[in-house]
Amino acid sequence: MLPGAVEVSRLRAFSGCPRQLPEPELFMLLLMEVPSYAQRLELMVLQEEFSPRLSALRASIRILTDAAEEVMRCEELHAVLHLVLSAGNHLNAGGYAGSAAGFRLASLRRLPDTRANEPGVDLLHFVAMEAARTDRRLLDFPSKLPHVGLASRIEEAEVEAELQRLAARVAAARGPDAASGPGLRPFLRAAEEELRAARAERERMCGTAAAALDFYCEEAAPGALRELCAVLHGFAGRFLNAVQENRAREQAQRRRRQLELQRHKRRSVATCSLRDAEPGGSARPLDAAPALLRRNTAPALPELRGDPESPRPERFPSAPAPSGPASPSRFAALFSRWGSRRAPPAPSGGSALLGFLRRLAGGAARGAPPS
Repeated sequence: MLPGAVEVSRLRAFSGCPRQLPEPELFMLLLMEVPSYAQRLELMVLQEEFSPRLSALRASIRILTDAAEEVMRCEELHAVLHLVLSAGNHLNAGGYAGSAAGFRLASLRRLPDTRANEPGVDLLHFVAMEAARTDRRLLDFPSKLPHVGLASRIEEAEVEAELQRLAARVAAARGPDAASGPGLRPFLRAAEEELRAARAERERMCGTAAAALDFYCEEAAPGALRELCAVLHGFAGRFLNAVQENRAREQAQRRRRQLELQRHKRRSVATCSLRDAEPGGSARPLDAAPALLRRNTAPALPELRGDPESPRPERFPSAPAPSGPASPSRFAALFSRWGSRRAPPAPSGGSALLGFLRRLAGGAARGAPPS
């Protein structure tokens, strides 16, 4: 928003009364009378922007440092990568790529390309299943890498360039031609201290990044740490998806087995019902019809002893008491004989029986012991 060179030449060539100018032109004319106004405005802007920018740079440096330390210290990640190496060696056994000592991390992106015979299953799903079988804690390794995803979006070159620009602006404000007043000198001293601390953090980040790249046998190149974090972050996301798909597949298989078991039980019950319904089929066991047994296998009435002159009443026909566990054929014969038979006719000696019962009741009323 400051006036350009052409505008400055026009304002300096004005020879009329300044009060005749509009307010914008009058403001610019008075601004040019201030010595080193452009440098002073630049220092004011630097004072306002320095702390937020440097804080953002130091946060990015710390994220890169933490990400490099996480990929070196995460034992669960190392175990999963070892499973990937073992699976690859098993697939390539007998070929030139078999018995490999390691692999490039970029190869992790091609794991889903190796398909299995089962639909929807690839090599990454198999690695997830092996990790779950070996140790369930291996499935949570992405939670041990919270800064890797953030580090995959940070450009180291941009951080370095922004740090150099801030240092150059502070150095220009401290130069002999600077127009900094006494009020800006404490700010400049504090800015130089913060820049030294930021450079120290950057040196530590570079050392940690070099160690991480050497740990994974990757080439140390500009942006190599960001590429390493991007590969591992993508692998962690695909691994979590494979774990969830494996769980969903296991639940679907469990439900399918339960449905098959229920269907088999229904078929078995239907078969037994049909066999019971057929006349020549095998009968049900005795414990399946307790009421029928109680009705058809009840013992006969005992003989009544009373007046020897009275005729002995006839007994109702009944089935003989079972001497042991009834066989299915015996139970079928019993069911066919008694199940649909009508009630037996009244005995012919009913009047004699009633007379005996009356005499028996009268004797009990008189106190005589019943015979």
